[in-house]
Amino acid sequence: MLNRLLKYDMKSYSRVLLPLYGAILAVAAANGLAWRVSDVTGGSVLAGILTTAYIILMFAAVILTVLTVLLRFYKNLLGREGYLMFALPATVGEHIASKVISAAVWVVIGSAAGFLSLPVMMLLSGSIRTEEWNEMMKAMPYLLERLSQYTTGIAWGVIFLILSLIALIVKVYASIALGACANEYRFLWSIGAFILLSIIDSFLTMGFAGAGEKINIMLTGSTAVTDSAGFTPFMMGACVYCAVLAGIYWFVTWLCLDRKLNLE
Repeated sequence: MLNRLLKYDMKSYSRVLLPLYGAILAVAAANGLAWRVSDVTGGSVLAGILTTAYIILMFAAVILTVLTVLLRFYKNLLGREGYLMFALPATVGEHIASKVISAAVWVVIGSAAGFLSLPVMMLLSGSIRTEEWNEMMKAMPYLLERLSQYTTGIAWGVIFLILSLIALIVKVYASIALGACANEYRFLWSIGAFILLSIIDSFLTMGFAGAGEKINIMLTGSTAVTDSAGFTPFMMGACVYCAVLAGIYWFVTWLCLDRKLNLE
């Protein structure tokens, strides 16, 4: 059933976000070409308009992605649609998993589209010359050789970023679920729950950092984090910490939806 829920959520996200992310890449490409043409013709009005449109689209993408992630969870599970969704032969855990996975995937897709739009615009505008590009390509083997000693640590770093994103999304969902337990002012209660969870999160982070320093896993500012031998256990410890946080937030969300569900 999880596969079907994921398919449904991914399609719902794609209808809203995919055209926007595509527009960002298209406008970035058009903007780069416009600046290249303006260097030849001397006219930069079109390039200025496209630059403004690109900036507006970037801000709109961030805002719309966040709103979509929030509203998909609230309306689909805690609004009127919840009566239909919880009538499906799916567990509460599957509903949460579908929302978390689909949200994380589209946040990654949106981030990739945003980061990719910059080099596309720079390359097409000619702001990076061929000589500079060739020099960068020549330096790549040296950079890869230097990074090879951190291969394991970098892999754990990627896992850490993914787990951090998941933990943040589940924390937001836990806040919404806690706010939904109230009969009135759900939005305000959700904001208060998020602030409270963030405060607890910060105290736990400081405690984790202190414990890690005592066992020489996290020696902030020392060579234990910066050398290849210390970087890997540092990232492994951070991954475990993020996984524990995500598990706690997941349990809070599940508890609210399974035991304290209060649909509109």
